Amino acid sequence: MDTVPRKDIFLEVREVIDEKNFLLAEKILKDFIATEPEKDKLYEAKFMLAYVYLSQNRNREALNLFEEISNLKNPHKRSADATFMAGILYERKFNDRKNARRYYEMYLEKWPQRRLAKKALEKLK
Repeated sequence: MDTVPRKDIFLEVREVIDEKNFLLAEKILKDFIATEPEKDKLYEAKFMLAYVYLSQNRNREALNLFEEISNLKNPHKRSADATFMAGILYERKFNDRKNARRYYEMYLEKWPQRRLAKKALEKLK
């Protein structure tokens, strides 16, 4: 018996998020994270889950994931964005300017040419 191939997990989650079904998106991502051995896809899923948490005002859980991705020994393609988002969360949601600065500085140190470098620099003024 042939099985129908599953839709790309990230496309599926984006569609569910577009429908504002954050609980279903969370479940799909958590199930995927629990079984995904490939680190690239694992951290992509965790990055998406962090945004799902933000959509539900679960800021501490989002911050924990952004920090995990930001502080990887071998940076992931989402590490730069996760670093910037950690700074934003510390600044806006936790009123913790010291940690916000730390993440903006880390962004500029590691990714000075990336798209959010100018914004990170402005945040440090």
